[in-house]
Amino acid sequence: MPQPRPRIRVVHKAINRYVTVGYQIGFSCKKAKLARRHQRIPRTALTHYTSAATPVEGHAVLAALKNALRCYDTYKPDEERSVYQKELHRHYYLACMRKIFKNDYARERLNIMRREGLDEPPPQEMLSLAPRRFGKTISVAMFLAAFLATVPGPYQVIVYSPGRRASVMLLQRVKEFLVNHLNQGSRILVDNLETISLQGNDKQDIRTLNAYPQKVSFMYVYVGRQLQVFVQRRI
Repeated sequence: MPQPRPRIRVVHKAINRYVTVGYQIGFSCKKAKLARRHQRIPRTALTHYTSAATPVEGHAVLAALKNALRCYDTYKPDEERSVYQKELHRHYYLACMRKIFKNDYARERLNIMRREGLDEPPPQEMLSLAPRRFGKTISVAMFLAAFLATVPGPYQVIVYSPGRRASVMLLQRVKEFLVNHLNQGSRILVDNLETISLQGNDKQDIRTLNAYPQKVSFMYVYVGRQLQVFVQRRI
């Protein structure tokens, strides 16, 4: 009957122990590598969620912007915004969500969609068509005044109008809403025919609005049998 080989058993036990320790070390290294890789992934709405205890400045700014827009309805009973103007203002601030939330927009995108009742992320562009004397310029002036008064800067907003008279009237309307409706007259730094600057919460928080006239012309070009229209802007 062959004799047992204890040395082989000892060797097997030592090999199993070293294999187990090596596996644990390799698993720990792989786990640390995955953690470092996860830290480099951008925190989007699908990979990161803000806890309920973490305050987000963008929600407070958006609430202040909505309250500033509602101030126009309570200033005078006969100057309440129309249904069309309220809908315009809603689409305006939806298009500005990335500016309102800044770095928190990616992780708060799902919360914004849920709170605003949207099925998809809000677009960054907005186009409205309305007849004359429908309140388009007044709506834009209302929103610009509320935006300057509530959204932190620094930033610069540029508005192009069909002519000098329209751009000057727009700035006058914005100043009127800032002073009379929103009580922001003491914060105005620059006020001329083309620029209105507002002082924010600190020295670097400068909010600037520029209004320039421009002339729009159309150029029709036939490419084969297809007619293409190009829009040219002359400032």
